[in-house]
Amino acid sequence: MAPTFSDGNRLSINQNPYKTEQPILGDVVIFVHPGIKQMTFLKRIVGLPGDFIELKCKRIFVNNRPASLQVLEPGKYSQKLDLMWFLDGDECFVLGDNPSDSLDSRKLGPIKLSWIIGKVW
Repeated sequence: MAPTFSDGNRLSINQNPYKTEQPILGDVVIFVHPGIKQMTFLKRIVGLPGDFIELKCKRIFVNNRPASLQVLEPGKYSQKLDLMWFLDGDECFVLGDNPSDSLDSRKLGPIKLSWIIGKVW
């Protein structure tokens, strides 16, 4: 999540926030993925439950409109992106702030709200 966070940073988190509140675009969350053991992820929410997400021409579109939060910097990410997802009522789409070196929803797919351990304060 560089440059926002770097190794050694200490973070305060609100555990299980989405049991009582809805996620907000831009929230930074810590989650686990059931398919990847012994690893936690720190990513930013860019798509909310019910959204239609498209990644094309190195840009993010949410519900057919350019996303207000653009983290895909054209000079830093060379892979051609032509992907789309419709997020279920319990899913979010997350990306790292350093897209050229991030294992995020582009490869993992949408994440379930139940996988989120906490929201970074």
